[in-house]
Amino acid sequence: MASGGDMPPMGGLTAEDLNKDKPVQRGLEIKYFVLNPWKDNAYGVASRKAMEIYASIINTENQTLAMDIHKFLAKVEETLKLLHDSKLPPEETRNCKPEE
Repeated sequence: MASGGDMPPMGGLTAEDLNKDKPVQRGLEIKYFVLNPWKDNAYGVASRKAMEIYASIINTENQTLAMDIHKFLAKVEETLKLLHDSKLPPEETRNCKPEE
């Protein structure tokens, strides 16, 4: 048996033994993240803000894409404002993509 600091705690049980039935938690692991800028709630606001920041950061690499994102967001904001001004109930504006 190992001596001193090498000895497993709790009568021979290791941390691995104690956690063997628990799911492994590694934190957020994602490759893709879906945003919905058309939402008329906190998630939509966060989506639009994330897209603005993304466009600002990539502007030096891809100015066309950055400009397209900014134009798209301006259209979304305009549409949401029109819907708010029309006094539609909030549940009717949750996914308010205009028809194309």
